[in-house]
Formats: sequence, C-alpha cells, structure tokens
Amino acid sequence: MLTDTGTVLVVDDKEEDGLRISSALWKAGLPVVFVQYDEAKLVDARPLAGGVRVVFMDIELSGKGLATNAHYAFQQVVTALQKLLPTENGPWALISWSSNDDHAEAMFKFVRERLSGTDLPVAFGRLDKEAVNDTALLEAVKSKLDGIDAVRCLIGWEHAVRRAVASVLHGLACTAEKGGDTGFLDGRLRNLLLELATAEAGKAQLSGMEVTALYRLLSRLLADRLDASDAPSCALGTPSHEPQVQDEEGREVWRCQINTMLNLDLNPGSVTSPGALFDVSTQKEQTLPSDLDSTKKRETFIRGNYLDTATSDRKAVSKACRLYWLDITPPCDHANGKVIWRRFVLVCRVPWQFRDHIWRLDRETDKKEVGRLCRDNLYRSPVCADESERFILLVNADLQITIRTDAVTAQLGPPSMRLRELLMADWMGWIGRHITRRGHIGLLLPL
Repeated sequence: MLTDTGTVLVVDDKEEDGLRISSALWKAGLPVVFVQYDEAKLVDARPLAGGVRVVFMDIELSGKGLATNAHYAFQQVVTALQKLLPTENGPWALISWSSNDDHAEAMFKFVRERLSGTDLPVAFGRLDKEAVNDTALLEAVKSKLDGIDAVRCLIGWEHAVRRAVASVLHGLACTAEKGGDTGFLDGRLRNLLLELATAEAGKAQLSGMEVTALYRLLSRLLADRLDASDAPSCALGTPSHEPQVQDEEGREVWRCQINTMLNLDLNPGSVTSPGALFDVSTQKEQTLPSDLDSTKKRETFIRGNYLDTATSDRKAVSKACRLYWLDITPPCDHANGKVIWRRFVLVCRVPWQFRDHIWRLDRETDKKEVGRLCRDNLYRSPVCADESERFILLVNADLQITIRTDAVTAQLGPPSMRLRELLMADWMGWIGRHITRRGHIGLLLPL
C-alpha cells in the first residue's frame, strides 16, 4: 500500500523502456509507478491505491507485432487500463509511448469505443519512442504534460494535499516527541493518537482505536493546513469555444449537477450522521406523526407548510413533492454517543418544474415575489439534480421532532441523501437564528 501510489502510471512490457520514461518523470518531479506488463500476472493484479492522472502506455504490449494483431494489442491496452486504474480514480489523460506511433490514433479510437463515462481519458497525447532520444525525453514529457491544462491543475492540487498531509504528520510527530521521555517515538505517537481519538469521541475510555473519530479530527487539521498553504499555480487557459452542452436547458441541468456535487451526497451509505436525510414515505405509517401517516395527509401537510398553492394544480404539485427528516443532532453529541434523543427537522423536496409555488404571492397584483419564500420559517437549498429531476430542498425550522437514538435505524431506515458540511452549517445557523429570535416592534412610516 505504501509503494503503489502515484500521479503517473507507466505501462510497458520492456523493463528498459519503462524505466527510461519513469526516470524522466522522476526528474520532472512527478511521483510515478512503473508496471511491467505481463498478461498472466495481470489476471491477479489489483488496482493502484492512488489516483492516477496520466498514463504512459506502450501500444504493443505482447511483442507479437501490430501488423496482423492490432485488435488483440489494443484489447490488451484496454484490459490493462481496466485492471490497474482504481474504480474511483478521477480524470486522467492517456499518452501513447510506442515505437509504433503511427498506430496511436487507431488505439485511441479503440479505447473510446470500449470505455465510457468517467473511465474514459479526458485527453490524449502521443510520444514516439524512436523519435525521442534520451536527452530530449525529459523536455518531451514536460511538453506533453503542459498541454493537458485541467489534469495538470489537478496534479498541482494533489501535490499541495500531499505537502499538507506531510506537514500535519510532522506536527503530530513533534507533539508526540514532547509527550514524555520513556519509550520510542512510535509508542508516544500511538499514545497521542489515542488521546486525540478519545477527545474527539468524547469518551473516557476507548475499546481499541476509533478510526472514524480520529480521521474526522485529522481531516480538520488537514483542511486548516491547506487553507494556510500557498496555492499551486494553475493556468487553465482560455475557455473552450466548443459548447460543452448543446442547449441552454442542458447547461442549466449541468449547473444543477454541479450544485449537487458541492452540496449533497446522493450515496450516503447506511451510516446515520448529522445532515442525513430520511425519506418519510418509506417509513412505517404507525411510527409517523398523525399529520403524516398517510399519503393524502402528507400532501395536505406539504401544501399547508411549504407551498403557496392557490392554483388549480395544487394537488398535482404537492403529490410530486417529497418529505424527509433531516438529522440536526449536533456533531459533537452524535460522536460521543451520549445522545438519548436525536433531533430532526422536516424538509420538503420540490421539483424544479413547480418552483413558482415556493415564492410568496402578492395578492393585490397576483404576481409571485421571486426571491421571497412563501413563509418566513422556510429556507432553501440551491437547485440540485439527480438522475430523475431537478429539485429544491426547503427546510421548515418550526417542524422539529425527536426520536430515541436506539430507535432511529429501525424507524427511519437508511438515509437517502446527506447535506454536505457547508450547506449543513448554513442551514444550522439559520435554524438557530430562527428559533431563538425575540422579535422587535417598530412603527412603519411611508417612505
């Protein structure tokens, strides 16, 4: 695990050629992993642990020639990529590295036809083994990487993260060293990690290492270190003139998907935590409050607490909406396991097509006051999107409930979504201000 992480992957069946380009990459200051291709060994190969941003791939991995075996050779390339790249690798670029450079475009076409989605390279490049001598190889490699703006920017960010991680670990080691003069540093470091995990979990004793609590604390230290570090240079060039999406509707959907990436986790797993959203419609009716224990009651409840539906289609609107319980238990209380009752607030998911119903209606002009929600106790999310639709989440600060911690899993089931940290913090700040407001009195005068 400690030796197979790298930004650049080199695949070649000849050790001499693979080490040659790996050496050039090392001199360029890039972490690199060289894999000597062997068809038999590849069957049992495991994916690399680290995110790979660039792959230098020999086109002809079998040594049998491309003249009559091009399809077989290209399939070996695809198989090697599928075996070696992690499932959640992220964007990467493919650069051919071959003495058969004239077959590069055909290989790229083969890869495009057999890989899809995020498995596809975001960029392609060519490097001819025969045309590049040892002296010019380093400059050739640098020029290829410099031409891949987005990937190069991500490589810079990954390097900044690695430096920040190293800084945090160094700080841990320095603190551990001051923790006493008995035992070796490893023992003092272990004691420090146990102290941190204990403090984060809020427990007097831990049964072994509580990795979740420790990782949560270390992640905060890492984020702080990144915020305080100098940002790496990242020149993305000018925007492409080619439209990324063909029409305005498609561009709006894409922006909503970006909002989702930033603010929502649509695959939260089975772990319940602050920010988790639980679909009310999937819960047993006998466990729900009387106002929500049937589909008809929930639709009436939505119209009365989330929407301004003084229109003929109000039933269709409320039928398309969905209610969720949002876990608003403070993270520190959640982490230390001392919470007897967990706190939840009710959230409504409104399809984007019915967005007109979330705004206040001016009864005198019969026009919507866009920007002013129909009730003062509501707060909204950015417009997000999943595979089925675009939507807005509305939280009603006045609709809160508590559930016994030991009954949460059985009563609510697994979460459907989760608010990410920044959106959750914004909502919690607003909910706190709303429920603690004292109000004030003032006489209105004509302006």
